Amino acid sequence: MTRLIPMACIALATTLLLAATAPAQGIALRGGEIVIGSVVNVKASTVEIAVTFPRVETRVLDRSDIKPSSMYAILSGRLDQTSGKAHLELAQTCRELDLFAFGIAEAREAARRDPALAEASQHLVEGLRQSIADEICAVADAVRVPVVAAGGIA
Repeated sequence: MTRLIPMACIALATTLLLAATAPAQGIALRGGEIVIGSVVNVKASTVEIAVTFPRVETRVLDRSDIKPSSMYAILSGRLDQTSGKAHLELAQTCRELDLFAFGIAEAREAARRDPALAEASQHLVEGLRQSIADEICAVADAVRVPVVAAGGIA
């Protein structure tokens, strides 16, 4: 048991040292909590964060527990900004997160960085624009305004 404590301390110290090179950021969770810290590792379904607030600890969060806008900030901060393919992949992730405007921006950046991706980027942009239109229509349908007869109140 005494051996586990030093190993845990070494692991925490290593994580904090690795995170020291990344700037701290606020990460909003779907449950309402906000953690501040540095992203240490991003995997397909989890994000490891060296948290400095509300308490110092290392946390591994499910990506689904992180609000979409915070997930976008994490991913875009780790993106190879020179890679059109990376921007296109992020645009596709934005579509999955329902961040349609960010997805459009990333798809356009992908085409700018790599003209060979122009057709795929344009197709994605069209799909994202349709998603925006669909959301607007869904909200409009949900907010029914009573029709007022001429000269009367509904």
